[in-house]
Amino acid sequence: MEKIVYLIEYKTDHEQLYDFCARQLIPELHGLGAKSISFGICDDAVAAASEKRYLTTAPDYTIYFSFFLPTALMLDGWLENDSAKKLTSLLKSTNRYDRYVVNESLVLDPANSLENNESEIQRIPGWMQLALLTKPEPMKREEWLETWLYSHTQIAVETQSTFGYIQNLVQRFLPDSRLAIDGVVTEHFPDAAMTSLEAFYAADDDPQKQQQNEQAMMESCARFIDFTSINVIPMSAYSVADKN
Repeated sequence: MEKIVYLIEYKTDHEQLYDFCARQLIPELHGLGAKSISFGICDDAVAAASEKRYLTTAPDYTIYFSFFLPTALMLDGWLENDSAKKLTSLLKSTNRYDRYVVNESLVLDPANSLENNESEIQRIPGWMQLALLTKPEPMKREEWLETWLYSHTQIAVETQSTFGYIQNLVQRFLPDSRLAIDGVVTEHFPDAAMTSLEAFYAADDDPQKQQQNEQAMMESCARFIDFTSINVIPMSAYSVADKN
């Protein structure tokens, strides 16, 4: 199985963003046999986190999609079916999209916060911070991965109120993708973390702990993140049930 990530710029109102994902894209992904579909959108529910939006190299993405397929070749070329063709047609109606095959490291599963019910699409509580990473030059890839995955991960979990944390290492770009990135991170936080640094840094009612955690986090990030090329986008996140 291969995990595919889509980053989509679609300039329309927030209600249409959800409808576009739920009523148009997802049926075609089910038609492809995609599994473990999740998506994020920039909507009114995360408006309070707008100050955390930070774009340097990326376009104004408003939709994030991820899912698994037996092979990404099913999206293009000789393995594509009618659903793949319809999916491509829908995506071409947006302003822009980029897509990648990634390796997933599921550190904290945000789906654990969901209630057990029969809904096909469930909104994950809180909000999601999408971060797009580029390896700093001239840092070697092996050193970058070692720092990010094996050193920074524990610091991030211990200094933030994160209840969902997924690291995606970009393996290859799919056709027509233009944004060069090396990693995609999705972190899930409680609502209070949109506006409260103490809530964000797991230090409720403790300003000193908040400052300590923030400093530890920023010092760790500085070891492997190029702040001139990082892109951060707050979103509402949704989980989609698999079709049998």
